[in-house]
Amino acid sequence: MKDKIERWLKIEKIKFCLFFVLLIALLMILLSQAFTDMNQDQENYISITNDALDERMSSLYNELNSLPSGAGNDVLFLSNLVNVNDFIFNSSDELKIREEINELKQDFSEFLDQNIAYKRLTIIKLDDSSEINAERQLDGKIIIDSVLEQSLVSQEFLDKVVNLEKDKVYISDLQKDIISSDSNNLVLYYATPIFNGQEKPGGILILTVDPSYFLDDVRNFSRPGEQVFLVSSSGSYLANYDINKEYINSGDKFNFKKDFSEAADEILSLSNRRIVKTKDYVFAFRYIQPSLSKFDMYKSGTDTSQSRFYWVLVSVSDRQNVDTILSVIKKQRLLFILITIIIALFIGLIVISMHWGLVNKIKSPGA
Repeated sequence: MKDKIERWLKIEKIKFCLFFVLLIALLMILLSQAFTDMNQDQENYISITNDALDERMSSLYNELNSLPSGAGNDVLFLSNLVNVNDFIFNSSDELKIREEINELKQDFSEFLDQNIAYKRLTIIKLDDSSEINAERQLDGKIIIDSVLEQSLVSQEFLDKVVNLEKDKVYISDLQKDIISSDSNNLVLYYATPIFNGQEKPGGILILTVDPSYFLDDVRNFSRPGEQVFLVSSSGSYLANYDINKEYINSGDKFNFKKDFSEAADEILSLSNRRIVKTKDYVFAFRYIQPSLSKFDMYKSGTDTSQSRFYWVLVSVSDRQNVDTILSVIKKQRLLFILITIIIALFIGLIVISMHWGLVNKIKSPGA
């Protein structure tokens, strides 16, 4: 009888060990699956978040009221007008000059009426630096200046245009208006030299574009938890919801590189990435580059062959806000793991208690 009890106890001990091993194995499998699911959920959420940020930036980009796409071609067209060439090359007497000026005024006025983004047309004779300006005023009226004796355009700007070949267009970066002495707005210049068979140009034609509506779009994109800027390749704020930080108002006192030094170098260096994350912020961005032959808004991270400069449309979101749901996912999974461990331990304690209770009962003298 005693031998039977001992054999039974050995068998029960083996069963108990097997059960305990299986319990531990099951617990490990459950924990491994829980951690795998948690990591998968985090990866899925990160992917969804990145897609959402990227989609948000694409949406902002598409909502921009684009700058005139044919400005470069328009400048070339105007430079070949008969009236323009007559004014530059064929003026011989005062009466003829007046007639040409009146005709130019009419041509320029009709042209500016075609597109509200076109702020000014300027034609400059290089032999005496005289010029004619046709400019749209704030009330929409077009004012045309008489011929001036001295152009306000700097020699540096003139040299950039004069050195171009025929039918080539110089496009400036966004800059302060150098033609209007009392202007405090950013503008774009499209300029081309005017030839008439000569090796050297006799004049230049400048189209000034007012990008204020384009910049206003960027300023209005910001919302709680997200800031949206347009910055130059050097980090200057071209459009900022806080206009006091813009380059036009403060120079480089405020700069994207200074405000977001952790990510600025990568973002401003034509990165192939479109999402960059730091400890505190998440950045989504697009590059905007003008072509030298016309103004073409397009997204690019590598093509700089046609441009000396580019701008960056960048969205900056608080990392804490973006990671809130990720934190909730972690907490939920950790809670599941904790509950799993508690249940497994509880079952194990019950089994151990029942097993040792049965063993003690059999071993007791009264069994």
